[in-house]
Amino acid sequence: MEYGTKQDEDRRICLECGEEMPYGRTDKIYCSVKCKNRHYYAAHLSGRYIRTRVASILDRNYALLEALLSDKSCSVDLASLTVKGFNPDYMTYHRSCKYYSECGCYDIRYRQNKSRIYSIEKI
Repeated sequence: MEYGTKQDEDRRICLECGEEMPYGRTDKIYCSVKCKNRHYYAAHLSGRYIRTRVASILDRNYALLEALLSDKSCSVDLASLTVKGFNPDYMTYHRSCKYYSECGCYDIRYRQNKSRIYSIEKI
């Protein structure tokens, strides 16, 4: 059989396992439900991992800010907060001002400059 013949064009290969699909619909791209699920899981695993990681970081930031509020601290050194696990790159709200950034983590708002977090308040 020569390459490029009509029979060669009719061959369909499963996107997941690479096996030939001898029968079925012409637009079928997986040989089984198992291959379809495996392909979907692999394709969406990285996005799910990133969302989980970001949610975890935001939860940690929120817990630290909430602890500061319960201690009635309205100002803290950024370096000491990052040592405790705070990640200043992750927030749910951000607005830049001339001398500081106004940030938020869910319902807690705070101001941040290069070295401090201050004016911590619950909205």
